[in-house]
Amino acid sequence: MIPTITFYDIPSKNGPWSGNTLKTRYALNFKNLPYKTHWIEYPDIAEVGQSIGAKPVGKTPNTDDPQWTCPMISVVLPDDEKATVVTDSGDIADFLDAEPALNGADTPMLFPLGTRDVQDSFLTAAVSNSIIERGIIALGASGSAAKLLPRSEEYFRRTRLEWYGGNTEWLGERAAHRKLPLEEWVPLGSAYREEAWAKVKAAWGRAAKIFMAAKDSSAAGPWLFGTTPVYADLVLLAWLAWLKHVSTEDEWGKVLSWDDGLWATLWDASKPLRAQTD
Repeated sequence: MIPTITFYDIPSKNGPWSGNTLKTRYALNFKNLPYKTHWIEYPDIAEVGQSIGAKPVGKTPNTDDPQWTCPMISVVLPDDEKATVVTDSGDIADFLDAEPALNGADTPMLFPLGTRDVQDSFLTAAVSNSIIERGIIALGASGSAAKLLPRSEEYFRRTRLEWYGGNTEWLGERAAHRKLPLEEWVPLGSAYREEAWAKVKAAWGRAAKIFMAAKDSSAAGPWLFGTTPVYADLVLLAWLAWLKHVSTEDEWGKVLSWDDGLWATLWDASKPLRAQTD
């Protein structure tokens, strides 16, 4: 019996888009594991998560209530009657590498032997402490909302205003106004948007330096360890794809020119991974 994998993702008008869920989608694609996407709109994530036995991954920013998020996967393994449900992209990556039924002799590993410490250090420094820095929330939230399907868009606008509105540390003085609609946080052509993009560019510049310092200089190829990506590369790629999603065409063109074309190189190299949806 072949394992059956159901991958829970959030739809948009433009297909896969979320930096968080793309980490898992790219991991599944990289390992050549067949899966089926179950699309869930934002208002339904908690209900679906509870119905399949998924564990909450944290608490909501404004209420401390249990929070269910995507990605989630449900896997029916050979000889198992009950599905195994895994939440959180990092835990999912570990599961995909550790489960024997999902790994044959030729299955590529997300965490090849001897790379885990480098990957973990890179992800902390380049992603958690650089790319996902607080100034990016205003740009990301305002850019994501309009591209969601109607039910998700209403939910997203309302909850992000509840969660982040009033927080000057995360959003800056203007965007933190609780009554200011998301699309007015960093409107096109405004100084506020220029300021947000300056923060994003600086954050990705820090990530580029960390990437080049961590990269195995003895191995040919664009990725951290050469010609084959590892999980840390896929996480970086997922956030790059999300940045494209929230950018205008002109803004995205500028992103690809940053850091001596590093992001353009990785984007081009990742085309086979990005081409797969199910």
